Amino acid sequence: MAKIIVCSCREYGHVPAENLARLAAAAQAAGYDIELLDDLCHCAAKDSARLAGLAMADAVVACHPRAVRGLFARCGCAAPLQLLNARCDTPQSIADALGLGELPDVSPAATAAPPAAADAWIAWYPVLDYGRCVNCGKCVDFCMFGVYTRDERGVHVTQPDACKTNCPACARMCPARAIMFPKIQEEPINGAEPVAAAKSAAASRPGGLMDTLRSRNAVKKRLFKDDKPS
Repeated sequence: MAKIIVCSCREYGHVPAENLARLAAAAQAAGYDIELLDDLCHCAAKDSARLAGLAMADAVVACHPRAVRGLFARCGCAAPLQLLNARCDTPQSIADALGLGELPDVSPAATAAPPAAADAWIAWYPVLDYGRCVNCGKCVDFCMFGVYTRDERGVHVTQPDACKTNCPACARMCPARAIMFPKIQEEPINGAEPVAAAKSAAASRPGGLMDTLRSRNAVKKRLFKDDKPS
């Protein structure tokens, strides 16, 4: 029996409850073992043993895969191989990837929010992409709340509940784009894959800004050369 973990993103509501209810109904109808987490970020910070126990699941339906891998890495284990992005992908495309067929309609009662976590803490904290982190330690020096520590193994988020809610400042200064805040909207800080900055089409096309700058520099070089005494 396939095991599927579904994050309901209770704390920030990035995933519509109706989408989750339809996916859950289809998975149950297909005979899958489905576990609905109220909030994956909260579980990784406060119940890491539970999340580590779910690492053998067949699929996780949550947010950006890079962020999900970082949450499982925080618990000392690799994430399941199939990571599906309920924040960006349509429910039907996720159902197709899981082999669930057409999604059923659900009653309003089925879309009720899952029970809140035992504590009232909002799980806003940095998640590290260890595949990108270069252990420079700038985040450790930058953060004034003591969220990070650094040892011979590298940088770690050791005090997640000390982070200031809705503050992503450390992620914006990270030179490797290795710091993620899964609950933010801003990409790639939310875990979306970073992309190299592309040159402006207007600047790179023939006769564009770059050609203009090259021409000016060439003129300056000629002028300085002509000004040299013979």
